Amino acid sequence: MGPHAAGSLASLLEVCRAHLGETTTGTEAQLLLRTRQRVNPALNASGLTASCDVAVPLNCLSDMFAEIQDLSRAHNLQVNTFAHAGDGNLHPSVAVPHDDPRMLQVAEQLLDRITEAALALGGVISGEHGIGSLKRHHLDAQFAGATRSLQLQLKNCLDPNRILTPGRGV
Repeated sequence: MGPHAAGSLASLLEVCRAHLGETTTGTEAQLLLRTRQRVNPALNASGLTASCDVAVPLNCLSDMFAEIQDLSRAHNLQVNTFAHAGDGNLHPSVAVPHDDPRMLQVAEQLLDRITEAALALGGVISGEHGIGSLKRHHLDAQFAGATRSLQLQLKNCLDPNRILTPGRGV
């Protein structure tokens, strides 16, 4: 976070404490971690989960959560979001019935809008899971033409036969 990290951390802790946030003991931290690890299996049990990961600057987290809530209402779908709040990485997930391809398409469109909202807040289209084939259509929105061109030129130098990760973003 740079030279102002200590001040930013102090401000963040102050806000957390003002809203009932607190530090945890080792035992409490382990319980929170186990709970976090059980989120995805629980969401998957409720239906086919369409999900993505995006990241935004820390000072935009509350704006991003508000955007997700607004988009959720606009699409009339529940979006469950868990996050690595310390680095701005969010994991929005939408559960849809296993046997409804139309609702899966609507969920994917909602996740596209969430990704666009992250970009609008100065974030990125993937915080940790990479681009692959699912977010390839967002690459040009994140990277300027010269950057994309350089990425593709490097890929062609390293993989002239295009056998590595075919159909992926780079």
